Amino acid sequence: MGRFVVRSVGYGFIEFEEEEKEDVFVAPRMAKNALNGDKVEFILISPKAGSRKAEGKILKVLERAKTEVVGLYQKSRGFRVCCA
Repeated sequence: MGRFVVRSVGYGFIEFEEEEKEDVFVAPRMAKNALNGDKVEFILISPKAGSRKAEGKILKVLERAKTEVVGLYQKSRGFRVCCA
């Protein structure tokens, strides 16, 4: 479990409360329906290799960071776009 943090370009990272754990990279297609700040359950699909971070796939959103969102949400071919 960890918190999903989305970058402006679409990919994100799963961050952990324990500082000794390294972030896990999540490609846009592996984010499922998770939004920025959500607490998520995930699996590792690729281990850390050299300077490259481990890669994960989100399985489930456990807790939403926000319960209300104002704006337009559009899903198309696995990509999500939100604008206020």
